[in-house]
Amino acid sequence: MTELLVYTLIALAVLVLTVSLAWIGPRHVAKESEQAAEPCRPLEGINASFLRLGEKLFDPQDYRWLRYELSFPGAAEDLARHRRWLAAEWLKSLRNSFQELVRRPELAAANAGGESPSSSWRLLWLTFRFHFLITYALFVIRFFGPYHQLIPSFAWIDSLSLLAPLEDESRAARNSPS
Repeated sequence: MTELLVYTLIALAVLVLTVSLAWIGPRHVAKESEQAAEPCRPLEGINASFLRLGEKLFDPQDYRWLRYELSFPGAAEDLARHRRWLAAEWLKSLRNSFQELVRRPELAAANAGGESPSSSWRLLWLTFRFHFLITYALFVIRFFGPYHQLIPSFAWIDSLSLLAPLEDESRAARNSPS
């Protein structure tokens, strides 16, 4: 009889926990989807705190600490997923702030004074380059995560030179009479 009571209490506790988690889950997902649907607002200016936030978003130190030192791979993956979303939002805000800066009328009026056509083409080139870099960074973050290097590593090229002597040895082994 006591066992039946203990198992019933355990079953009720699991049922209450399941219902509470199911109740919290859809609201949390709905909240995130509402935030994702809201367009990124441009910042009023890029200040030091905005740049420190960017450094923190792309720093993998706390991810490694959670995953390897504390041995919480699930929490580390949740952190990486949230950081991926935050990094994308940060880059979108940076892009929107740049667009607002370029559209300011006082900047256009100040530059219209004695500007040569080549400097306007240079400004166009710099604007295009900025948008290309932001788009590339968003691509890398979405597909590889916020802790991936934006510049690909070419360390694997050194390993190709190690393969060349092996090929020479295999050719020599095939050509030598047995």
